[in-house]
Amino acid sequence: MPIIYAGEWILFLYVFLFVTVFNMAYYANTLLIDLPWEEPIVLPIVNSSLAVVGTGIVCFLYIKFLTGNRLYKKCKEVIWGLLFGANLVSCILWVVLSYPVGLSNSERTLLLIAIVVSSVLTIQVIRKFRNENKE
Repeated sequence: MPIIYAGEWILFLYVFLFVTVFNMAYYANTLLIDLPWEEPIVLPIVNSSLAVVGTGIVCFLYIKFLTGNRLYKKCKEVIWGLLFGANLVSCILWVVLSYPVGLSNSERTLLLIAIVVSSVLTIQVIRKFRNENKE
């Protein structure tokens, strides 16, 4: 059992780091690149979209089969829900801010993929949390 709990937190830290780096790249492109000689950070669309979808599938399966007692599950659901909800809001913000900044269409597509994945995961966490509260 301790190995499972350690693995869960390692997965959470990996996803948290992934979401943070993903959003920091768009933060740098949107807010910090303001001079003509500065180069924007370009994420490769195929590799990044596969990473977003793959991480989303792993998180979907993980959330579907959460382990632990009731209080521990609720804590994990709240933490995961906050992470996916924050990612959803930040991706929407980057899409809205991308038009004046001039991000490419492939970058916007990647953001839209991240919005869909974050939406699905946030909805899944909310539904699971509500179903466990009814029991």
